[in-house]
Amino acid sequence: MVARWFLSAVLALAPVATASLAHAEDGSDAKSFSIEGNVTIDVFSNLRGGIKEGSRTLDNVSVQVNYDGAAHGLRGIKASIGALYNGKKAFSGDLVGDLQGISNIETGTEALRPYEVWVAKEFDESGSYLKLGLIDLNGTFDTPGASSLFINPSHGIVPSFAQSGLNGPSIFPTLGWAVVGEAALGAGFKLRAGVFDPVPGDPLRPDRTDLRWRKEDGLLSVLEVEQQAESWHWALGGWAYSQASSDSLARFQNGNSGFYGTAEYHLDPATTTFLRAGTAKSDLNAVDRYVGAGVVWE
Repeated sequence: MVARWFLSAVLALAPVATASLAHAEDGSDAKSFSIEGNVTIDVFSNLRGGIKEGSRTLDNVSVQVNYDGAAHGLRGIKASIGALYNGKKAFSGDLVGDLQGISNIETGTEALRPYEVWVAKEFDESGSYLKLGLIDLNGTFDTPGASSLFINPSHGIVPSFAQSGLNGPSIFPTLGWAVVGEAALGAGFKLRAGVFDPVPGDPLRPDRTDLRWRKEDGLLSVLEVEQQAESWHWALGGWAYSQASSDSLARFQNGNSGFYGTAEYHLDPATTTFLRAGTAKSDLNAVDRYVGAGVVWE
């Protein structure tokens, strides 16, 4: 059994930032910059079963500075720079021993990391853009909608994808360099593509910031198509690594890849149903099939 108290507080940084920039004569700086902050604290207790009984407190602190170049005549230019801190305590790893994880902020490693450091160019009012930098793959691909209410990590990104790679894909908490783009195709369709560093960070030193993209690591490529309407939306995507991955017997094999999909339907303004699924090669991955579903009522 798990008891959980959740605290999520947006830090009072945006007003401070606005005040500090208010001295600008035309006020353009104040309109261009914004600061976001978030503190999340999870308290869990394993009361029975698992590895052993006990409690853990997990914490996550993030700060993000955003820039919109429109006020400076740089229409369509946006940038962001952020930092992320996580404590070293682990609940699933130390006490439960489950496969998918329970808290979506658990890392098991204390570290301060750069997070979401990028520059982007939007090309038109439809939202088409190109982005370059340290990018959270899950912020663009297999992004959760209604399922983001739940804390199980598999409701954020399907485990068949999250488990892949020698150090995971470029997702929380360790990001790698990437180039991503999105094009609006009309009729509610959007096409997204991305190329990512397939080994973000240092697998042997998870507390260390390593921003090198080694040539021998190859590429992680992702492609997704989405269609959105007033009461529903769906998305289908695929991913593939160009270089070798380690299989369940620690043998290196080429061609790790998989697919994922998500769909949501709004039954009424207060009720949304969702379905998420993913596949991966069974000889390379502990989880080769996943299906998750739920209903959110607000």
